[in-house]
Amino acid sequence: MITDKQEIAKRIVLMPRRFAEGTCSVLGLFSETEYLALSEGLGPDEIESALLSCPDCARDWEGFSANKRTDTGWYFQRIENGKYQVGFLDDGKITSTEVYDEEVKGCSSYILHEVSTWATSVRG
Repeated sequence: MITDKQEIAKRIVLMPRRFAEGTCSVLGLFSETEYLALSEGLGPDEIESALLSCPDCARDWEGFSANKRTDTGWYFQRIENGKYQVGFLDDGKITSTEVYDEEVKGCSSYILHEVSTWATSVRG
């Protein structure tokens, strides 16, 4: 069992690439990260560090978000003026938004929202 936060953050950051391979579900990949073994979870610093070590991973997450086939859940997208938006859709209506100047910070926020949702789903 891995309990090193940085290693788990790297596994999470790479999830969209592994998902694109089509061999496992999102929740299956999430379980493989061993995130649930952490007693305190992850914070923005760990996710941002992992994103900085993988320059294209933020774009992978943006693509993952754009390809979701749902009208309820978190999203991450680039908006005007080079800013990035993280938001929540509830039955197709935007109910919450956050805007970031930096791609890595916006992506980190999006990932942490998704991780929280997945952790709740896996724990039941």
